[in-house]
Amino acid sequence: MQKNLPALPRSLRVLPGLYFFLALAFFLYPEAALVPVRWYRSNSSGMALEYSQSRLAALRNEYALSIETVDRGQVPELILPYLEEDFTIELRTLYEQGRESRRQWLFRDESNIVRLVASGSRGLFDADASEDEAKSGFIEIRNMEGQAIRELRFENDSSQWEFLFTYSQGTLLNVETLFNDIAVSTDIYSYSRFGSIRAIDRMVHEGGTVLSRHAFPRIGFSGSSAGGTGAGNESVFQGMSYTSLFLQNIAVPAGAVISYNVDSRGRILAELWKDEDGEVLGEFVNTWSTERLLSVEWIYGEERRLVEYEYNSSGERIRERNYRSGILERVVSFFPDREIEEIFLDDRVILRAVWEEGRRVSEERIPPPGGTR
Repeated sequence: MQKNLPALPRSLRVLPGLYFFLALAFFLYPEAALVPVRWYRSNSSGMALEYSQSRLAALRNEYALSIETVDRGQVPELILPYLEEDFTIELRTLYEQGRESRRQWLFRDESNIVRLVASGSRGLFDADASEDEAKSGFIEIRNMEGQAIRELRFENDSSQWEFLFTYSQGTLLNVETLFNDIAVSTDIYSYSRFGSIRAIDRMVHEGGTVLSRHAFPRIGFSGSSAGGTGAGNESVFQGMSYTSLFLQNIAVPAGAVISYNVDSRGRILAELWKDEDGEVLGEFVNTWSTERLLSVEWIYGEERRLVEYEYNSSGERIRERNYRSGILERVVSFFPDREIEEIFLDDRVILRAVWEEGRRVSEERIPPPGGTR
């Protein structure tokens, strides 16, 4: 004889109905089923290093990262013109010392291939940001194979770069560069028989003569096939991202060709400048230690300029030294909230300036020993 089971408590008897209505709500309003925010311990590059149980626990670290799936209504207006209907959207927010540092959106198609990437400071994407906030970042558009076909790069001074990529059977052939809608240069890529990048020739257009050295687009060539143009590669050509003010007045004339010697790790070892007649205009030589650029030397006839870089244990650049013909002229020390610039003459400091967010906030002239101010 079957025994009568004890009745369930009333609080438990309502659960099946509750589950039914939750499932119905998620079916009618799929955005309600979005994955909740996930938190991680991170680094300055925004990598998810270690899962964190809570927001508070993550934000106790120097760097923290939140990852969440969002809907189209949360996408900034700056990105909307490049967005397609079927994309799923992931928002990653990097925090430094508990404060938001950078945002990144990843847009994936139905095959889970990243087709659009947007990343930058809060001020670039937030319409309510103040005029004083940084407004730098980029938008990268990719094809169905995940290769970058267009990149827009935004600078704090409201200037804008644009890169247009051309491929043949998955291999990058050239990149057209524009600055504020003016053609600047064309980069032509050469490969070894094994498919790795060997060299780049940069042809400078008329519009490029008003600019000093400009960097390559963010895509890199290390560790990927077809000349390194595979999906998901977030590196850059190394050696151009450390352009110093000490070298920025070295201008290249229109029609010149710059040849870059690149190693298998994507590091620029040297760049040789020639004019339209093939005459050498000068050469930059880079010295490396693993992934750290230690120095850049400019050589032109008897002229020698040398920039040396110093790093802390975390790999962050903390100091830059500038030499002309072997004589120290300038030292810049980098701190989280400021930069200290020191000008040297005859091996002693004669001027010290403090910079904050690109603005000089103080300047001190240093008298010689025993002298007066």
